[in-house]
Parts: sequence; structure tokens; C-alpha cells
Amino acid sequence: MPLRNNDIALLKQYDDFFSTDGLLIVDLSRNVLDIATRLRSYFGLKTPDALQAACCLSLQSPHVFLTDDNGFRNVDALNVRKATKSDKA
Repeated sequence: MPLRNNDIALLKQYDDFFSTDGLLIVDLSRNVLDIATRLRSYFGLKTPDALQAACCLSLQSPHVFLTDDNGFRNVDALNVRKATKSDKA
């Protein structure tokens, strides 16, 4: 909760990460919602997790899904990579 705690350093890390070259922000489309619905049904992902995974899967191109959450490893179609400190910084 960096915004609530006024953690300026962490907020800057987030800003830097979301300004990274090659990072793609995916729109929440009907296709993404349909994929998320299937992911919730098949894999039991929570809605926010299913939406994140669905955004990645909707790209239909090589992708990397960075996460510390092992629950995503059950989704075979995702190219899951464990987030490292360099990814987070």
C-alpha cells in the first residue's frame, strides 16, 4: 500500500517499471473477459488473477508473465517466469 503509506520510493519503482520499454498495457476487452471467465472456471483463479492472466494470453504472441504467485503455474498456456529483484526494481 505505497500510496496509502506515502512510500515515495516504492511509488517511483512502480512508475519506473510501468515505463519500461517493451512493457505492453492491455485493454480490458470482451475477449479478455471471456478468457478470464474460462480461467476462473478451469483453474479456480480469483477474478483479479484471471484478468491478469487473460490479458497476457490475449496477446497471441510470445509473452512472459512475471509473478511470485505459484498458482499461475497451473495455467499451461502462460509462459510464467518467477519475478526476480531485477524485475521488481
